[in-house]
Amino acid sequence: MVPRSGQRAPNEHTQDRSLAGVTLWRLARQPGLPADRRAFPRALARATTVGALASNDDPEGAPDPSPGGGEPPVAVVVNYRCAESTVACVESLRSGSLPIEVVVVENGSGDASAEDLKRDLPQGSHLVVSAENEGFGAGCNRGIEEALRLHPGLSHVLLVNPDSVVAATCVESLVAEARAHPEAGLVGGRILDLEGDGVQFENGRFRPWTLGRSHVPAPRGARSFECTFVTGALMLLDGDLLREGLRFDPAYFLYVEDLDLCREVVRRGRTLRITLDAEIRHAGGGSQGGEDRTHAGMRPSQLRWITRNKVYFARKWLPLPQRLVFYLTAWLLKPVAGILRFGPRFLGAYYAALREGSRVGTATTPHHPR
Repeated sequence: MVPRSGQRAPNEHTQDRSLAGVTLWRLARQPGLPADRRAFPRALARATTVGALASNDDPEGAPDPSPGGGEPPVAVVVNYRCAESTVACVESLRSGSLPIEVVVVENGSGDASAEDLKRDLPQGSHLVVSAENEGFGAGCNRGIEEALRLHPGLSHVLLVNPDSVVAATCVESLVAEARAHPEAGLVGGRILDLEGDGVQFENGRFRPWTLGRSHVPAPRGARSFECTFVTGALMLLDGDLLREGLRFDPAYFLYVEDLDLCREVVRRGRTLRITLDAEIRHAGGGSQGGEDRTHAGMRPSQLRWITRNKVYFARKWLPLPQRLVFYLTAWLLKPVAGILRFGPRFLGAYYAALREGSRVGTATTPHHPR
């Protein structure tokens, strides 16, 4: 995903699971958000094998019908070393005005996450365990495949970051917006910080000449509107597009995969929308949480993946004039500005990431003319 400068990225997950879980538990007890976690059911059927589905077949855990008829949406949450936060997120999804089934992908955490999730996930949850971490996009793809297997006729798939608490009417508002605008292939919402005071995302803009500053303020006075980018931290995807094969490009691994998906939705003739009536609160933790922000205001791994993936995105999507301007900015102008602001410490890692981005993927780009 594409984070704002100085902001923790939407698809990173904190290593301090206890702190995040306690914070989300506290949030879940606030007005308008889920009640005390003790009120949520804890039963979860056993997985038969590692990597198999763990689900709850209790009919009382089945979701309510989707507004407007048809199969309801299914949520997908990708866990990486944040089981406690993931459970709190799923509980908020299950306790909303439109409680929906949730597929949780345990994305090769290499810790006790799988066992913790099997034990603690509420009814209406399905657990898919991946043997290794293949990246955020690949984890989402596994969850989408499982959601389609469970419900081939589903209306939508909702992607939510695991370190989030979903407001009670969020899912219902997203589905209502999608139904009001059937041309939309993807709908997002407003993302607040844990305290609800700061806005992390409320509108997105695709800037093809620089691939920067994708998070922008919402139009004044508008509650819903068309946009050109939606963050993957909260994203409702159209079921027909998914049945036609829409998926994340796993070559990104971490960051920028949501921008790539948005461009693919537009390429397929659909629009992107945001409704501010749909809200989540997002911790914005990090799987690189132990790293200092020593590289141009970012953690070293964050700098690597964002830089690498923007180069890959440019190769894949941008026509020649925009690519040339992006390369000039990335290879020359940004390093000069970074040195003036932060000093030269980041340059080695930055240029290594630029070179890596020029090698990643197939280097064949069917989306733009050569």
